[in-house]
Amino acid sequence: MVYGRLFDAAGRDDTGRRHQETHTVIGESYGHEEAPGRSVAIVTRAATEYYDWNIEDATIAIQGFGSVGTNTARLLDGWGADVVAVSEVDSAIYDLDGLNPESMEGHDEQPDMVSGYNAPRR
Repeated sequence: MVYGRLFDAAGRDDTGRRHQETHTVIGESYGHEEAPGRSVAIVTRAATEYYDWNIEDATIAIQGFGSVGTNTARLLDGWGADVVAVSEVDSAIYDLDGLNPESMEGHDEQPDMVSGYNAPRR
């Protein structure tokens, strides 16, 4: 639930008046759960661009396959990187041919997924 008025990026409310004061919004924004993983993926892609590498040539291992790791792996895979390994505290999955993060549930979705995963071939 959101309390108070909503303001656009210029600080205008729904009547068009500009406001300078700070307002607190209670609740989560759309995409909140995916945001940290998206940030990691964006920084990774930026690093490859900075070093003049192609994301399609990157080989990725993800340590921690909760919300952040799962979303990072899915985005990097979607951008063409090869995700070859994911790990959790008690187990890991590795496949040199590449994993399919879209077919894998993260720790938040299925807590024993990594330790019980039967990796399909791409």
